Amino acid sequence: MKNFLKERCKKIAHEIVQESYPELSNRKIRIFTTNFLFGYIASAPAIGYIVVSNKIKQFDDFVIQGIIAHELAHSIRFIKMGTTKRIGMFINLLSSGLITKNKVKMSKEENETDKEAIRRGYARQLYKSRKIAEYKAKNNEKFRKICALYLTSKEIKEYAISIGRWA
Repeated sequence: MKNFLKERCKKIAHEIVQESYPELSNRKIRIFTTNFLFGYIASAPAIGYIVVSNKIKQFDDFVIQGIIAHELAHSIRFIKMGTTKRIGMFINLLSSGLITKNKVKMSKEENETDKEAIRRGYARQLYKSRKIAEYKAKNNEKFRKICALYLTSKEIKEYAISIGRWA
């Protein structure tokens, strides 16, 4: 049976790479879907995996572009950091319980990743996806804690305007 969400996300990821992330054009990006992800999406930039929650199938392509552009930005940041920093990142990941216990470092990484996606032209898509997440977080404490790690929709818009990417 064909997984339409997986195919849809693959197509969107391919378009984003071709338009805005040329450094990733030689890398294989693997998309997996699951019912068991608390948030909407996760990535493993070192190995080119993006895991997508089936919850996002209700979103339009514009929103999914914002989510995937963010995940691809993790890969760009991973490539740019160099071997020494990558080793340090893995040590931090392992020592901090796969980073979730180290909220300050994780928030800094997620904020910088958001900014990378914004610089590459995905401010409005990221903004719209974040508005959805913020709405869900209003009544869900666990989701609110996850959202606190990222730029808010207001911060996304302010940053995009400040660098001329809110057109």
